[in-house]
Amino acid sequence: MTSTGNIPSERVASLRQYLVPLHLCSRGVDCRAMTHDEKVHKDPHNFQPEHFLNEDGKPNDDDRVSAYGFGRRFCVGEYVTSSTMWVIASTLACFNIGKVKDDYGRSRVR
Repeated sequence: MTSTGNIPSERVASLRQYLVPLHLCSRGVDCRAMTHDEKVHKDPHNFQPEHFLNEDGKPNDDDRVSAYGFGRRFCVGEYVTSSTMWVIASTLACFNIGKVKDDYGRSRVR
């Protein structure tokens, strides 16, 4: 694709072999900066599950998941997915998942 149609060339970005009109780009949204905010997390560049816990060890109110997007391009399936994952996780939490044992407590291979 080499033609930009009726869009001036200074309004087009090149992405591999494609020419993308700049008005279709993300308009300056920096997702990495949003997820690595030093005002929110002490050490945002290292994975620490404690980021999502309060001082008392309970989950905090930060339920933002950037994988679903935001704004006009927000995924409408976020709520269905989050609810489904909660049902699966809470169901699995009810089971003791482990190896099958025989009457003597030894692991059985099937």
